[in-house]
Amino acid sequence: LMFEQDLANKEVAKKRAIVVDIDETMLDNSPYEAECVLSGIAYPVKWDEWVNKGAADALPGTVDLCNFIAGKNAEVFYVSNRTEDQREGTLKNLKEKGFPFADNDHLMLKTASTTKEFYRQKIAENHHISLLIGDNLSDFVPGFEKQPIGIREHKVDSLRNEFGKRFVMLPNAMYGDWESAMYNYNYKQTERQKDSCRKSNLKGF
Repeated sequence: LMFEQDLANKEVAKKRAIVVDIDETMLDNSPYEAECVLSGIAYPVKWDEWVNKGAADALPGTVDLCNFIAGKNAEVFYVSNRTEDQREGTLKNLKEKGFPFADNDHLMLKTASTTKEFYRQKIAENHHISLLIGDNLSDFVPGFEKQPIGIREHKVDSLRNEFGKRFVMLPNAMYGDWESAMYNYNYKQTERQKDSCRKSNLKGF
């Protein structure tokens, strides 16, 4: 619906594109999370093994959406924090699930010198970005990385007119920066300390 509304804007001169995250946006990694529970491990243990298998299912509706976009003479760019050594498995997975534009030109992965914002700006040089779709606030604009909860909430509020229109935010209850913010990004805390942080943020009635 939002893409079709943007499509009606005849003032757009550049070719249209959408920018999507991959993990928990296009592909479902819940089997990896299940393996962590069953084996008593935690990310990043076995993450490379899972990604390189290229076995994740497409999340419901994602292939249809991307093919709909492609059918409107627009492009899909996959911008992910997966790393270059995971490119082969990622492309294999996207291709086998039927995603369009599953090629090196449209798959942009994290390196030591790049950010998602770098890739968004690069795409915007030749394309009009109609939609950004992700499960993490940093999938839309910079400025959320390693910020405390209050600042994150204030920035979200300042962008409230974009969510549901140009920014499509998908829920990810399994992991994300929302959890890291509760720990003040102190990843050296013990599991007991992290559990205490999680419980301290619960709000009952």
